[in-house]
Amino acid sequence: IFIDINMPGMTGFDILTRIREKENHKNTFVVMYSNGIDKATTVYAKKIGANTCIRKTSTVDELAAIIGNLVSSGSTYTNVVN
Repeated sequence: IFIDINMPGMTGFDILTRIREKENHKNTFVVMYSNGIDKATTVYAKKIGANTCIRKTSTVDELAAIIGNLVSSGSTYTNVVN
């Protein structure tokens, strides 16, 4: 799931929190996707359950690599691409 952090009415963090509350989504891959990704945002997003965070300016190749790493690793957390 790709979630934009900045949305009207409810933030991406709110949505991420709701996703992680559901038992059947504890292991769902969630990527926070926004222009405003910085270190503090990344730390907070991972703390509440994001697998990784990427900037909207990431290239298609970077997005493909992130998705490939998430799927092949099976791990909950990966490195951040900035």
